[in-house]
Amino acid sequence: MRVLLTGTYNSCNKGDAAMQLSTASMLRKRGHEVVFATPEPSVDADLYGLENIVTASRRDAKRAPLNVVRAALRRVTGRSLLGRDEEIDAYANADLVVDLSGDMLTEDYGVPVALSHFQPLLLAWLLGRPYVALAQSIGPFKWTSPIARLLLGQASLVTAREARTLNHLNKIGLRNVEVTADTAFLLEPVEVPNLPKQIASHRLGVSLSALAVEHHGDGDLVADVASAISALQSEVGDLEVLGIPHVTGPNDGKDDRLVLQLLQNHGIEIQVLGDLHPGAMKAAVASCDLLIGARMHANIAALGSGVPVVALAYSHKFHGIMSEFGQQDFVLDLGDFDEGLLQTYIQKLWQERSVVAEEIRGHREDVVVRATANFDRIESLIP
Repeated sequence: MRVLLTGTYNSCNKGDAAMQLSTASMLRKRGHEVVFATPEPSVDADLYGLENIVTASRRDAKRAPLNVVRAALRRVTGRSLLGRDEEIDAYANADLVVDLSGDMLTEDYGVPVALSHFQPLLLAWLLGRPYVALAQSIGPFKWTSPIARLLLGQASLVTAREARTLNHLNKIGLRNVEVTADTAFLLEPVEVPNLPKQIASHRLGVSLSALAVEHHGDGDLVADVASAISALQSEVGDLEVLGIPHVTGPNDGKDDRLVLQLLQNHGIEIQVLGDLHPGAMKAAVASCDLLIGARMHANIAALGSGVPVVALAYSHKFHGIMSEFGQQDFVLDLGDFDEGLLQTYIQKLWQERSVVAEEIRGHREDVVVRATANFDRIESLIP
C-alpha cells in the first residue's frame, strides 16, 4: 500500500518530525510505502530523503487554491486539467492519505491556519482517496465548523491523542472517534552526538519557545522561569540546567535556542542543545531528572522516558496529554501564573519526583499500546 503523509510543517520542529518518523517507521514495518507531502522539501530532504518527498501546496497562497480547483476538476472530468502537478499526482496514486497535523486542525491559531491544514483533507476527499486524521488534538471550531464536520465526517478514520478532543468533535456531531495516543510515543531514542557531559548530581531540562512567551501575556516568562530555576538550585544545590530546543527554525523567530539563551541574562548558567535528530532530543530529555516544558513534544519525550514534567500550557493539548499519565496537577496555563506559583509547582514536583516518575512509568505501557493501535486501525481499512 502506498501511503501519503500530510500535515507536516517541517522537520525543524522536532515534535512534527517525531510524529512523521514514527508513523513512517510503523507503516514501513508493516510493508507499506511512505511518501511525505511537505511544504519545505529543502528543509526536510536530509531527514526524510528527497526521493520520498513531494512538495505540498498547503502553505502556498497561489498553488494551494489552484490545486483544490485541479482536484475538483479531476473529480468531475476524470482528467488532469490546468496543468499537471506532482502533489495532485501523489494524492491520485496514494492508496491512503494519513494526516498528521498534530494540533493544527483548530481555530486556536486562526482561521487561515486551520484552512491550510484542512486543505490536504480536502484534496484527498475531492480526489476520492481514503484518508485518515491520525492521533491528533482537534478543535475547537467556530467559523470552520462546517468544513470540519464535512471533512472529518468523510474520513475513513479519525483518532484522538487525548480525551479532551472528543468534546470538540462531539460539538460538531462526530462521535465515533477513538482515543489512542500520539505516534511520537513510539519514537526510538538515538545516541546523542556531543551531549554535554553531566557534571552536577542532578540535571534540570528546560523547554521554552517564543510562542510560549507570547502566550504568557503581560508576564515575563523567561524571568519567571529563571526565578524558579534559581529557587530550585538554592534548594537542591548541585543542579545543572540543559536547554531543550524542540524547534530550531526555519528562521530565528521560530528558534527555541534564542529564547533559552535569554535565561543567561537572568543569571542562569545553561547548556543549550543544538539542532538534533528528534530521537537524539528524546534521549537528551531522558537524561534529565525533571523537565520544565513549554513544548508539548518535549513533554511527550519526557513522559515517554519516565521524566516528571511541569507543563506550561497554551492549548488544551497539554492538559490532555498530561492527563493520560495522571499528571494533570502539574500543568500551568500560560498567562495565569507568576513566578511564585511556578516555583511552588516545581519544588513540589522535585520533592515528589521519584513517586511521580514511577507513576508515569506505570502509564507508559498502556500509552504505547494505544499509540500502536493507530496502525492496527489503519490495517483494518485495507480490503
